[in-house]
Amino acid sequence: MNKYLMSVSAVALVCSANFASAADPATAAAHLKAYTAAGESIVAMANTKKIDIEALDKKVDGMVVDSMWIAEEYLKLKPEAAKWFHAVFENIPNIKKLPFEEIEKNWHDGHHFDGKEKEIGIDHQAEKNEHFRDPLDSVTHPLMVQKLAHDYVAKKDEEILKKMKEEMTEGLDQVKKAVAVISKK
Repeated sequence: MNKYLMSVSAVALVCSANFASAADPATAAAHLKAYTAAGESIVAMANTKKIDIEALDKKVDGMVVDSMWIAEEYLKLKPEAAKWFHAVFENIPNIKKLPFEEIEKNWHDGHHFDGKEKEIGIDHQAEKNEHFRDPLDSVTHPLMVQKLAHDYVAKKDEEILKKMKEEMTEGLDQVKKAVAVISKK
């Protein structure tokens, strides 16, 4: 079993114990702190133009685990998007193999799920469901940034660094919003 599926299973098991209650604020804060520290470190790499791919890959893996925990806590409060979220989680190993543009279009923007409302149990494009983007995009942004980092190392194009910073900053903003929701008592 790959590490993401194991993480999904572990997170789902832990989260099922307290269905429909707010997340423990200290635990939520710890996940937010870890995610933020990793994200800020990645932005710093981009600012200095010194991308340490091995370190970045480890940071992204940690961010994905933190953001999956946050997303699962979000689902405790708003469970109607569970099939959608879990479909993304289960596809993380495949998502990591895609070019940036495909990750952005199909997984961040959600076009992979166009026409699959019955399959995922929710109209992911409906305005009333826009709030689900914060926890879910907290998962996809690090994956997009990881792909951009690998592209930068191969191409040395500074526009890629700019895009890395933009995407990571957006992910950092979205994870804060998601944690604010799950931390309310």
